[in-house]
This record gives sequence, structure tokens and C-alpha cells, in this order.
Amino acid sequence: MASRIHRVLAILGGATPEDALGSEQAGSGPLGQLADAPGEALELHVVRDPKSLADVLAEVQRWRPTLLYVGGGVQAGGADGDLSTQVLQPPTFLPAGNADAADRFVAALKKQPLEAVFFDFPGSAALAERLLASRNGGGAAAAAAAAAAADEGSSKSSGAAQAIAWQGDGAAPVLPAWAFAHAFFGLLRVSGVTVSEAYAIASRAARMHGPAAPASPVSNDGTPPPAPSEPLPLPALLPTGPPPELPACASIAPLALEGVDLSAGVAAAFPGWRDVRLLAPNAELRLLLAGVSQVVNTESLRLFGEALRGLLAAEVRCLQVAAVTPLERPPPHLAQGAGAARCQVTTASSALCMVTLGGPTDLLENKELVCHALRQAMTADAHTLQLRAPPPGVAPPPVHASPAVASGAPVVEVLAAASVWCVQLLKELAASASYRGLVQLGVAAVSTTPVAAFGPADALRFTHVATNGQPDKAQPTARKEPTPEEAAAPAAAVGAGSGADEEAAAAPAVVQQLVQLMNGSSSDALAAAAAAVAAGGSPGVSLPASGATGSVAAAGRSATPEPAPAVAQQLLQQQQLIMRQQAASGGPLPWKSARPLLAACSEEHFLSDLIAFLTDRQGRQIDPRTFPEAILNGSKLDLFHLYKEVTSRGGYSVGNGINWKGQVFPRMRNYTANHKMTGVGNALKRHYQVFLQEYEQAHPEDLTGDRCALCGRGDDAGGDWVSCDACDSWVHFSCDVRHTRGSFKDYAKGRGRAYHCPSCSEVKRHRIQQTDAQQQQQAAVLQAALLQVAGNQAEMAAGAPAPVEL
Repeated sequence: MASRIHRVLAILGGATPEDALGSEQAGSGPLGQLADAPGEALELHVVRDPKSLADVLAEVQRWRPTLLYVGGGVQAGGADGDLSTQVLQPPTFLPAGNADAADRFVAALKKQPLEAVFFDFPGSAALAERLLASRNGGGAAAAAAAAAAADEGSSKSSGAAQAIAWQGDGAAPVLPAWAFAHAFFGLLRVSGVTVSEAYAIASRAARMHGPAAPASPVSNDGTPPPAPSEPLPLPALLPTGPPPELPACASIAPLALEGVDLSAGVAAAFPGWRDVRLLAPNAELRLLLAGVSQVVNTESLRLFGEALRGLLAAEVRCLQVAAVTPLERPPPHLAQGAGAARCQVTTASSALCMVTLGGPTDLLENKELVCHALRQAMTADAHTLQLRAPPPGVAPPPVHASPAVASGAPVVEVLAAASVWCVQLLKELAASASYRGLVQLGVAAVSTTPVAAFGPADALRFTHVATNGQPDKAQPTARKEPTPEEAAAPAAAVGAGSGADEEAAAAPAVVQQLVQLMNGSSSDALAAAAAAVAAGGSPGVSLPASGATGSVAAAGRSATPEPAPAVAQQLLQQQQLIMRQQAASGGPLPWKSARPLLAACSEEHFLSDLIAFLTDRQGRQIDPRTFPEAILNGSKLDLFHLYKEVTSRGGYSVGNGINWKGQVFPRMRNYTANHKMTGVGNALKRHYQVFLQEYEQAHPEDLTGDRCALCGRGDDAGGDWVSCDACDSWVHFSCDVRHTRGSFKDYAKGRGRAYHCPSCSEVKRHRIQQTDAQQQQQAAVLQAALLQVAGNQAEMAAGAPAPVEL
């Protein structure tokens, strides 16, 4: 959050959508996004249903906020749970048309150290403009002063304020207002994001997910879709002026070095500055977005791409360098004499990321120059991220739902091309339960990493917004099960659903090429697919990133979205049924595996069944040729033996009773005797959580070792499980009463110490005793033989004749 916004006062003058739907955020409305904001000291105070304007003014005077939010609430009446036709209402303490109340309200706010106000009710722009004018003298000077203060970041308490308010006298629909308000406050919570930047990103996110988002496909001649006649209504940022900019290179703090004149620029002070460059190879980025197939069209992906690029830029424009390690062998494509360094950086949200920087070696030794170069290069590189729209003739991606992703909300998959560090950073942010920037964009998972901060309240909001407020009114239809032929060829079926048109059905080779393009084929495949489509009369369109915000890279015209969210509503109802059944049974629904029992299962059958499970339960589109994408110790992650070793030790719920480093890792193909990996135990745990934990819960028959070999009891007798390395039997560590066994943490924390149960230890002791006895017997026999030889030699010496003298 911007440093100046530190005291937030929210006045909720009516019921919120959360109140109407019974959400867990009921009571705080969109201000719930600021709860437990990490890092900076943020004071938040929420006032519900004030009785009069005097009560509101007393709270304002007592709290002295730097950010004020005033919400009116949803319209009373209407269908239960249906927000599609509801509009925002003015707050009860500030009725429309009451000039005296408005004057008193503006006069009280004028004396406060406000930096921004958000009036979330219809017709509030007039009130906001009066407030801006009163603080800056009125007229054009007010607008100019407010805009200058917003750009320069003035910290004076009497400085100009910004305002977000609804213009005109028209109605303010609830769903867009609900989506925008949550996105705005959730993004304002991100460190360093200003009010105008939060507005710029939130408005794009709301338009992308909003029910009125344009969804017209690109025409056959390649022209883009026309602008919608009725754009999605959203509040405006005041004072009016140029559209607010997304975080970009222009917002990076200038470099300042003591004793160095930088008035002519960094390149003038350091001649080799222009040779410094970021070495960032490209990678495929797979994202799961909350919503239905409607969001996967050219216009919505353009908005999402701009918002995601702005969010990445906000993270890296003020990064800090934690460590710089020179590379012994720089990449050969660098200029002669240039060097390279591996840099570990910390972003604005304290996420770690590794990048490589190349350039003159003397500049790479200056940590301040490296930090500024990385800020410039990574911010610019963040704006090169490009999203891929479905090619022509290919249906939009299917809608999935899983309790493990986005708390059961409907999700669809989108593909993007980005630098490797972008993928790494997004995964780090997704794993953080306190980072909510990705949630505001509707991102449910990054590759195989679910967004940890995506909660049930977020799932409820995105589901209602995506389905136009009617998630439970669709008629469920029977789900089509794949035929054996379709199940045998999963790669060819990706993206080619029942909505493919007749032209695509008549040209399966073209469709397959385009499907491969969606899954990240090479440039040759891209050229071949484009040529094949052009021959069929459907020219491909590529829109590269441009300017500061860029645009979506669309491989052809976007597929026609669903005319109604019936499919998504049906899947949502199915998912709600699954969740109710799981709650009633106390566990996940079993999975009908096509593989044999684990003891007789081959690795090929196991991976095939795992891919089918992840596709069905988590909505992933997986290429069997590259699965899994994770690398451990320089080779592809061995999921098969990882699963067998963990389930043979009682499963993931055993926790620290499994010696991941000392017992599990040595039995995987990734293990090498001379490896130098650190934290391998934690890495295996994370991989197991991502790929195998839900699969294990659906296969309880795979678990063994749930009875202690010493006491015969299970978890009721204790949770300090440990597995014997000799016989693989499980015991409670507390049941082992031997005094020489050490402590439980010696085996549970991955220190590599081998454990042997009392039975195996007794067997080992007997073997050692037998070996010692045999060695002693052999030593005695050897000693007797030596004595015999010595005696014989003595007798021979005594009976020998005397020497003859010559």
C-alpha cells in the first residue's frame, strides 16, 4: 500500500452484497480486503449503519482518516440472492438532493488530512468534485493541483486529494461495483501501489470479469470486434484527465549515487551502461482464471494482460538485491570481455526471485548499479508478457471446478508467454497466503501452484459476477463421459470440445496443429498452423505487446463465448454437490481408478491415472509428454516412487514421522550419492502437496503402516510415527523405550539418521554377536596355527648340524 494511506475509515450506510449472500466477509464489505495487511502499519475502522450525519462527522473528526470510503448498500427487495438487477443506493445519512447535508459533509472533510476518498453510491461525483474544489480553490486550478499532487506523491496534509465516484444520475449496478471495490482495495494493499495505479488495474479486472464485458469474435477479415454500445459502468477517477497509468518504468525512482554527477544520465556517467542487459529466456505460463469461458476472448484477455503486466511491474520496480554471484562462464553470446552475474532479488511483497544480468564486469561489481539496472530491465520485461487466445476453429477451454483450487469456483485455463523469472515470481506470490494481488485479477492457480489467498468469499464473488448473479438458476445437464477412443488420445482432445464448428471438424489436421500451438509448440509449428489456417480462409492475427501496457497476442480470432453461463452454472452446482457430499462423509469422494492396485501398478499406468485425476478434479490441461514439469536434482521429478514411498509410510498425514530426506529421497530416481541439495525434504513435501496429496486422499487403499508394530494401535495412541528402514514397519516413537534411540527430531527433521525398530535391532544385535563369535573363533584358530608354525621352526633349528669350517 502507498505509504501515505495509513488510516482508513469506512462508512457503510446499508447492506453489502456479502450481507445479502451470507459471505464470511459480511460486516466489512470490500474493506475486508485490507484486513491483516502485512508490512506497513495500517489502521482500519469500519462504521456500520450510522444513525445520522452527526454520527458520521463525529467519527471522521475522531479518526482523521487519510482514506475515506462511503458505501450506500444494495437495493432492498428483489429476488433472494439475485444481484443481477440490483443497484446501489445512497447512504441513509446523506439523502440525495439534501444540499444542507452535502455542505456540512464537505466542510467537515475539508479539515481532514485526506489523500483519497471513495464514494460508492450513484451520483456521488458531484459531491467529490465539490470536495476537490474546496481543498484547492476551485475551478481548473483545483483539477491541476490535484493531478499534480497525485503524480508527485506529495505528503502534505493540505495537499490535493483524489476521488473515486460514480458520475451522472444513472443507476450504479451492484455486480460491477462489487467487483471493482474489492479489486481496488485488494490492490491498494500491495506495497507501493498508489491510488491511481490501483484504480487502473482494478478497472481492467472488473471489466474483464464483468457481465457486460465485450465478447464479440474477430471477424473473418481480421478486423477487431467493435466497441460495445453500453460499456460496463464503473466509478470514475477524479479529477478527470488522461487515463491513469499502470505501473511502468516511468515510476521507478531515479538513481542517486554519492559523489557521482548523474544530471546527464546514467549512460553518460558510466560508459558501459547501455551494454547491461537482462538475460531472461522465455517460458510457457499456464494460469487458471476464475470465471466461465466468456473470459477467454480477445478483449477480456487484453484487459487481463494489461492488469497482470502492471501487477508484475509494481512488484519489481522497487526490488532490492539480496545477493550477486558472478558466473565463472558467462553466456557465449555476450560481447567479448563482458561478464554475467546471478542475482537474488526481493520484490515489493518480499517474494524471492533469481535472474541473470550481463554486462561489463566493473558495473556488475557495483550493487547499487545492479539494483537500478534490474529495476529498469525487469519492469520493462514484465510488459512483454503475452497471452494467447484460442485459435479459430477451436472451442474455448472447458470450465472446471475443484475444492482444491479457488475454493470450488469455476475456473478456465489460459496460456501465456513470459520470461522464466515472471513464472517463478508468480508461483512465489501464489504460494503466499497474505498476497492478494493475484486474487483481485481472478487468478486461481499459477501452473501447478494454487493461489493460497483465494478464499470462499472470493469464490462466491467471482462466481456471481461471472454468472451475472444467477449461479443456481441454470438447469443441470448430464455430463458427457469420454469414449474409450477419446480417453486413449488425450493430447489430441485438448481444446477441441463439443463447440467446434463444422469447418474445424472438416479439417482435423489444422485443428490439431492449432491445439499444439495452444500447448506451446515451436515457431515452426506456429508457422505451419498459420499457413494451414490461411489456406482455409481464416488468416491468423498476432498482436504483439506495444507501448507501456502492451496487448494480447492472439493466435487467430477469439472463439465465440457461451451465450449464457449455463455450463458454468451446471458445473458449479455439481461442485457444490461434491462439496456437500464430502462434508457429509468427512473426506473426499473416491476416485474410480483405471490402474491396478499400487503393488502391481506400473509407472506408466500410475502416471496416466494421475493425469486423468488432476484433469477431472483440478481443471488442469496436462500434456503427458512433459508431465510433471517439476525438476529435482537436475532431472524430472519421480512422482511414482515418491508416492509409493510416502504411502508405504502411512501417507502425508503422518507429517514429520516421515524422513523425507533420509528415507524417501534415496529411493527416488532423482537421488545421487554426491548431490549437494539443501532443503530437499521441504521440496519433496511441496511437490507432494501439489501433485499427490489430493490423489492420495482419493486412494485410501494405497496407504499402509497405520498400525504400530509395538502397541498395535493407530493415531489414537500418538502421532509420532517413524518407519523402520529395515522392515518398513511403522511404530510410535514413544512406544520404543530404548534409551539409545535418540530423539524423535533426529529422524523426523530430515537429518538422514536411519531408524531400526526393536525387532530389527535385536536381529542386528544377534548378527553382530554371531559375527564377533566367528571372528574370535577364527582368530583363535589362526593364533594356534601360528604357534604351531613357530614350534616347528624352533625344533628344526635345535636339530640342525653344526656348520663345517673350511
